[in-house]
Amino acid sequence: MLPPRDAMASPGRLRRLAYRLLDVGRTIGFVRLAWTVPRWLVRREFLVTVKDLSDPLPPPARDSDVAWRRLAPAEIPRLLAQSPTLTDTEVWRRLREGQECWIGWAG
Repeated sequence: MLPPRDAMASPGRLRRLAYRLLDVGRTIGFVRLAWTVPRWLVRREFLVTVKDLSDPLPPPARDSDVAWRRLAPAEIPRLLAQSPTLTDTEVWRRLREGQECWIGWAG
């Protein structure tokens, strides 16, 4: 049974969708996104990106006004405020899995 129509188009749900589309557009490019969305509405496909981690990762890019460092637990609330689609549960799950999270704070 489907949820009521107004629940499917709630402002919060539409805002999360807009943030996800913006994030995907930045990742794969907005031209490619324009071709992907209509296809995805008909046939759901998922983009999976993979990076070979057997070799060492290159150092993060250095810029004079960006401070790069590993994510500290005290910085998680600030990170969540900057990324509305990211959840506290997701961040902690990734950290428990041993994933490294590098953040760059500008200014």
